[in-house]
Amino acid sequence: ICLDILKEKWSALYDVRTILLSIQSLLAEPNIESPLNTHAAELWKNQVAYKKYVRETYNKQTKSQET
Repeated sequence: ICLDILKEKWSALYDVRTILLSIQSLLAEPNIESPLNTHAAELWKNQVAYKKYVRETYNKQTKSQET
């Protein structure tokens, strides 16, 4: 996720509402062509790998909380 209005396209004219709407839009439809986290973007492109990674991370986290 990369929000260009917080970097290159920043303007003092943006209000909080505009920024929050932009973030909401990115959460609904991530821009994987300009990612801040390249690993996450690669996983998002491959949904099978993404789901596997999420399951493994979940299992790892729940096991560490049990001990």
